[in-house]
Amino acid sequence: MVTDEELEIARRIAAEVVLKMGDKYWPIFEMVDAECARRAERRARLDKCLSEKSDMAGTAAQLALPATGARSGKALSIRRNTSAS
Repeated sequence: MVTDEELEIARRIAAEVVLKMGDKYWPIFEMVDAECARRAERRARLDKCLSEKSDMAGTAAQLALPATGARSGKALSIRRNTSAS
């Protein structure tokens, strides 16, 4: 999986390629830029949800979530990227 940091680097490189090599490379920039935006939106939605106060507030341990993915059988891994974009 491509990390958020790697994706941001690719985004900058794609922008430079478009500026130096022309608009025929625009679709590549657009694809990478859209993925960056999707990831940022997802992070923002998760952060908003996790910061809301409610009667149901709790940790994953309190909710007794399974340690593995239901369909994949792979262990769940949750990373939070705190670097500024």
